[in-house]
Amino acid sequence: MCRQVSKTLVDMQIEMNRLREESEASKFETTNRILQMEISVAESEEEKKRLMHAAAAGTEKLVEAERSEREMVDEFDRLKAYNAALAAAHQKEVNNTRAILCFFTILQCVQQDT
Repeated sequence: MCRQVSKTLVDMQIEMNRLREESEASKFETTNRILQMEISVAESEEEKKRLMHAAAAGTEKLVEAERSEREMVDEFDRLKAYNAALAAAHQKEVNNTRAILCFFTILQCVQQDT
């Protein structure tokens, strides 16, 4: 009977050690998973910050590009109006030059006839 009790105690100690090892292994795996998740969360937060910064920089560039586009459109309109005014002034000068040429041509004809 004493042997039986001793064997049972040894078996219980073996089982208790096995359960303790399983518990320690499970605790180690759980701790590792928690650490990996914390690292993953930290990396995700850093990526989010980087992407938010990139988005803000992109928004600033877009605003600047839109402002620049408006300025270029305004400058184009000014240059177009200036070009139209120059073309009109040029045409006026061409017309005046033609009129003067006609006048001198007629004057020469009159002088030749006399």
